Amino acid sequence: MRSGKALVAVLGMFILFYSCSKTGDRHGQMPPDTFLVYESINLSGDERLTSNVRLSWYGTDEDGYVVGFEVSLDNKSWNFTTTQDSKFNFDIPAGSDSADITFFVRAVDNDSLRDPDPAFLAVPIKNSPPTANFLQLEMPASVLGAATYEWNYDDPDGRETVTGAFIKINDGDWTPFSRNSQLFTVVPENPQQPGNQNALIYLGTENEPHVTVNGFKNNDSNTVYVKVIDQAEAESKPDTSQTLFFQQPTSDLLVVGGQSATVRNAYFSILDEVYPTYDYVDYSRGDRLPRFWDPTFKLTVQNYQKIFFFSGDDLLTNSATNQTGLLLGFAAPSIVEFTSNGGRVLISTRFNESHDLSAVNGVLAIDNLVQGPSPAENMRPDSILMPGTPDFPELKPQNFVFGINPFVPSPDASSFYAAQFNNHPQWPRNTIAAARTGSAGINEVLFNVELYRFNGEPDKLEDLFDKLLNDVFDR
Repeated sequence: MRSGKALVAVLGMFILFYSCSKTGDRHGQMPPDTFLVYESINLSGDERLTSNVRLSWYGTDEDGYVVGFEVSLDNKSWNFTTTQDSKFNFDIPAGSDSADITFFVRAVDNDSLRDPDPAFLAVPIKNSPPTANFLQLEMPASVLGAATYEWNYDDPDGRETVTGAFIKINDGDWTPFSRNSQLFTVVPENPQQPGNQNALIYLGTENEPHVTVNGFKNNDSNTVYVKVIDQAEAESKPDTSQTLFFQQPTSDLLVVGGQSATVRNAYFSILDEVYPTYDYVDYSRGDRLPRFWDPTFKLTVQNYQKIFFFSGDDLLTNSATNQTGLLLGFAAPSIVEFTSNGGRVLISTRFNESHDLSAVNGVLAIDNLVQGPSPAENMRPDSILMPGTPDFPELKPQNFVFGINPFVPSPDASSFYAAQFNNHPQWPRNTIAAARTGSAGINEVLFNVELYRFNGEPDKLEDLFDKLLNDVFDR
């Protein structure tokens, strides 16, 4: 019996010793176990994973609970996490299109014990080339001095793996440029000079060029190309823009028209007499409006010293953006910047009490419309527009002009012309044109009437344009 008891005691001591030696913990605490969802990934060649891989894992603990995990790519340096899955963007050596990544994960329990045998997975990855593309928006076949392009890029391995972008025009050189803006505008370096030259690339709505690119042809057709490169030095296929004809500016005067051909021709007949060389852009329909007033219109007008802008009281819907508003409301911020940089502008338009004027009030030389004895006034052929100074002519309508709305000039502007209503002399204020003055003289004249209607004495209307464009705006 004693020998039997001794045998049992010996066996008990052996079992206790074996248990302690298996766990490696002198207190008998059990370390956790770790498991990867995938035990192996047997892929090769083109079937390898992209470098952007999502991995999942979990852990168990017999005598406690798992508080987190540690992950490593070399089984030496470990990073703690409480998540059980993550998306990894593995690096592929530059110049190589594939790599085998070693991934280790070990569970950590509530006693700070770590799995002594981490779970392991060999991850076969390959690099996928990035992509670059123009957003295929319908653009006019011809542009006047500036064209704005939208583009984008991506990478199956993650957009963040793209490290560089390049632009080329026609047969010019590939030039690095920023990928931080998906909007850029091409402007000739010497707008008035035709033929081969450099182009300036403006990013977003910036006022200073980002980079200079060769290969551009002014007053000719131009095609733009973009491509990107990723961290493994894989290049995207170049994408090709719509080919556009860049029209060369021919004058220091730009005419911006927002009305019908009949109105346009009435103004052309005046300009042909007093300022025969000018360029013209037609914004009379929604499908002709710039998708991006800033920067497209802003960079277009910077090629000029003077602008004559005419529009009516109709609202336009930009077919590219579905925004609806007054033409002058769309253009106002660029016009203000134009005059701030030394440009001069003559505006003939028609505001009425039904318009939302928030885009122009205080931005241009108008503060608000006058509240008179009636919503608007009419002018008979014997009424006149009276100048504020004797240097300018009185203007008479040829026929009745309906819907005249005097206005209050903005605080930094002054009355330039007043409407004489013979049938309603009791109107409290009758300013119908206001002028702003900058450091070099008058830089904005805003008429809230359609000037072509005031041709009762055509010579006087021509005289107004002549004095403004050839005298006041040249000072």
